[in-house]
Amino acid sequence: MLKKIACAALLALFAATGGCTFYGGSAPAPQDTLEIVLKENDFKTVKTHLVGESSCFYVLHIAFGDPNILSKAQGLIRDQAQLDNRSYQLVNWTKDEIITNYFIAFNHSVKLTADVIEFTK
Repeated sequence: MLKKIACAALLALFAATGGCTFYGGSAPAPQDTLEIVLKENDFKTVKTHLVGESSCFYVLHIAFGDPNILSKAQGLIRDQAQLDNRSYQLVNWTKDEIITNYFIAFNHSVKLTADVIEFTK
């Protein structure tokens, strides 16, 4: 009888934590911050909705993949932006973060979006 109760409790614990997902969203703090005052007529939008996504899978907090997912996603956006010494700037950063828990393992994913503007004056 005690074994059945312990087994049922273990199954209930697994069912309660076996597929939990956390969604979070915020604006990331870019590593190269610069405060810019934008006016209506001194910039134009060059590219919109650039996307950088990265994820890493963990088992017992041991990473199977590159754990620097935020840096990797930022790099993907910078590659798409092609900033090459022009008067371009990445603006309107958003970050969506998803953590899915599988009992002793979890998957951590990050999706960044940004826009590119060019200064005209």
